[in-house]
Amino acid sequence: MGFNKSCSLRTFSCINFGISLILGIIAGILQYFGIINNVFLMSIIFLNLGFLILVFILIGIYLSTLVSFKHFAICARRKFPSLIIGTFGTIIVFILILILYIPITIVLIIFTIIGVLFFSLMFLSLINFIQCILCISSFSVSK
Repeated sequence: MGFNKSCSLRTFSCINFGISLILGIIAGILQYFGIINNVFLMSIIFLNLGFLILVFILIGIYLSTLVSFKHFAICARRKFPSLIIGTFGTIIVFILILILYIPITIVLIIFTIIGVLFFSLMFLSLINFIQCILCISSFSVSK
């Protein structure tokens, strides 16, 4: 199976991690100054999105074993590590925030920074994964 030169199959883990780190630090600063004041609601929303992405991953893996879906397998090998790390990191950190909910303290701000880092890593990795599938699929259909 040939690949289109415009389909970049390289992982963008470093770029994703850098963007995620910047977004996490911005969220921590916003929380420190009181702009983000409802961490409980943010945690519930991000936790639900993390579980939704986890279900998406599990359904995708299950369907790829039933049907010969080469595009999914090719992209999964390259994009899943950062997607799984981001998903499980999001779920674990936001469960910890909900269990150990402490009023605005430095610990809560650090957990928020780490949680937003994992959430944005998960979200950016999902975008890269879908982009990979669409690019490979469009190339193989047009060939």
